[in-house]
Amino acid sequence: MGGWDNDKSGDYVPKPPPIWFWIVVCVIIVGLMALAVSARF
Repeated sequence: MGGWDNDKSGDYVPKPPPIWFWIVVCVIIVGLMALAVSARF
């Protein structure tokens, strides 16, 4: 278990995405849910 770094065992674990990536994902999910709710009514 090397954590978020390139350890010598050969299994590279990529860095976690930056915070703006999660903000964009949340905005897209909330937008899709709002679209689904507004389309239903």
